[in-house]
Amino acid sequence: MRKTVHVMFSFCMRIFTSKAVAVVLSIGLGACAPTRQRAPSDATGGERVAFYVSRLGDRRYVERGADRDDPVVWHVAAEELGLIGIGAIPALISQLRVSSDDYERQQVFYALMLAVQHPNAQPSVGQDYPMPAEAYPPADAHPRLKTAWLSWWEDHGDAVTAAAGLAR
Repeated sequence: MRKTVHVMFSFCMRIFTSKAVAVVLSIGLGACAPTRQRAPSDATGGERVAFYVSRLGDRRYVERGADRDDPVVWHVAAEELGLIGIGAIPALISQLRVSSDDYERQQVFYALMLAVQHPNAQPSVGQDYPMPAEAYPPADAHPRLKTAWLSWWEDHGDAVTAAAGLAR
């Protein structure tokens, strides 16, 4: 993102010769930067997973799209864990076991759904995993989904942790 902003800023600087306009553009471009802190780029896989798992219950840890007619909300922690894939699954199952918050559980379910579909998880997971009817299941579906995911984990946990290079 910083590189994109820098390139855009440099391009605008060539177009506009006025320093005042360049300052205004700089401030405006800074407002387009991500609103939520991400895991450090030099963090290990486990550190990234811990960073995002710790933010699953934070309702403010979202980013909103710019389209006012159809506002898109990105649940940053769940999306990032889904992008990590198989390495996030054991921590997500652990969080599912202890979470007592409906919002956090909803985010765990969403992150699990994304993580098991990641290409790095497919060889170990295949298509045999619980799939909710909707991305963000309502609270009354949580007990059934929790039971389904924990049962799935009992059957697949060893293969997942081995494929992720973790100890179970």
